[in-house]
Amino acid sequence: MKNFILAIIAAINTLATGIYLCFLPSKEVAMHIGMDGKVDRYGSKWELLMMSGIVLVITLVYGTVQAVSAKSGKENKNKKYSKRIAFAGTIYAIVLVWMITIMTTTDNLENNQYLFMAIINIIIGCLFVFAGNLAPKFSRNKWFGIRTKATLNSKNVWNKTNRLMGNISVIVGLISIAMGIIGLAVDSVDIVMFILSLVLYVVAVAIIPYVYASLLYKKEKEKENASNQR
Repeated sequence: MKNFILAIIAAINTLATGIYLCFLPSKEVAMHIGMDGKVDRYGSKWELLMMSGIVLVITLVYGTVQAVSAKSGKENKNKKYSKRIAFAGTIYAIVLVWMITIMTTTDNLENNQYLFMAIINIIIGCLFVFAGNLAPKFSRNKWFGIRTKATLNSKNVWNKTNRLMGNISVIVGLISIAMGIIGLAVDSVDIVMFILSLVLYVVAVAIIPYVYASLLYKKEKEKENASNQR
């Protein structure tokens, strides 16, 4: 049962969302905003329930994987840290679902779209700071961290790369939080801050660690080959 705690939380959230939508007087709500900042699609309010359902399915899959892993008897050195990340991710998803649900069902989607972007920046920034602090603590695995041929074949490359990723994630997270605060304080720059954050995430967290791992592994192999030739 303890492996499905997140699924239980997600199920309660799905039920709460359903009850909220059930008592909602309007049958249709705003679903999408165009480039001009105006709502360009309306849909059934029950479409919003799909988001909570997706969170529930993901947590069920996670719980099932944890249960199977526990029955296999294999020692999972990363279990404590992976649970923390899974919990933080689930809470983030639930908060995001309710933000979208409330904004779309209170006719404030157009007025609050910029506020939404700013808050998302802050929340994602907090997640990056949290995950960045855990990244260096993970031992080699197939689920978390920078998992490439280089990192999985070398413990040294794994440790250095994920330490680098952790440091970068914390820095990126703090910058994202700052951008979100700027978005809250200054009107009409929220989307710009959000786009800049996305670019920063891709370059700093996705590209740099992978390139670093490849170069580090190549250098390690060159030293190994040179040593064997002596």
